[in-house]
Amino acid sequence: MNKSYLERVQEIVTINKPHLKASDEIWNILDTTKAIIFDGHFELLSKRHSDKFFRFAAITQYPYFVSKISQEMVAWIRNNNTEKIDVTLSPASQGMFFAYDLARELNGTMKTRAVYAAIDKDTGYPKEGFVEGFEIRRGERVLVVNDMTTTGHGLQTLINLVEKSYAKVVGVCLFGDRGVGEDNIKEIKRAYSFHSIVDLNMPSWPAEDCRIRCLSNKRLIKAVELHHLPIYSEENAYELYVEKLEEAKV
Repeated sequence: MNKSYLERVQEIVTINKPHLKASDEIWNILDTTKAIIFDGHFELLSKRHSDKFFRFAAITQYPYFVSKISQEMVAWIRNNNTEKIDVTLSPASQGMFFAYDLARELNGTMKTRAVYAAIDKDTGYPKEGFVEGFEIRRGERVLVVNDMTTTGHGLQTLINLVEKSYAKVVGVCLFGDRGVGEDNIKEIKRAYSFHSIVDLNMPSWPAEDCRIRCLSNKRLIKAVELHHLPIYSEENAYELYVEKLEEAKV
């Protein structure tokens, strides 16, 4: 008997301690958006390869879902007794939806600004510089926010940006951690208050190992390509993306 999409998701997703009893809501978000793409062949921003991809834009296209995730993050902040937050910092990519919405949620009790790190257009990673017009001031308390991490390198870049501004990181918060066990992420967890709403068992491997691991000979879709394609909230999204890329060649 074939498993449903949600059953497949529940096999690889662990919801960390929900602070608003929001487990059902999170499962609904993942099932409705089909944000996790199965049975494909992808190059992540980290340049590692995987047969699964988490397309966060499938979630952030729905403001209602963004607000539900932000409320869960705010509940963690308050339950964790995190001190006053002056700034939420994220890359100027999918994570910025949470930085903005978190700042909005926190402004009931805190005067919090959302600030964005510039993105390297070639790699998709944040740079150690701000989007023009934004800044973090000396001594400000900053919550680093993102949608996802695989290796922790992007998070570390954001942390470095805070420290270069002579400000203080008071926590790191993201929706999904697919790099559980990565040394860089372990170091961040040791150094800072850290929370991911979900952990994802979505293995990835170095590109040079792909001849061994990518046995299906499926077309490789790069993250930088995928971000320019329409969002398909379908179980066969990988096949639809391949079709779209092949059409573009004609």
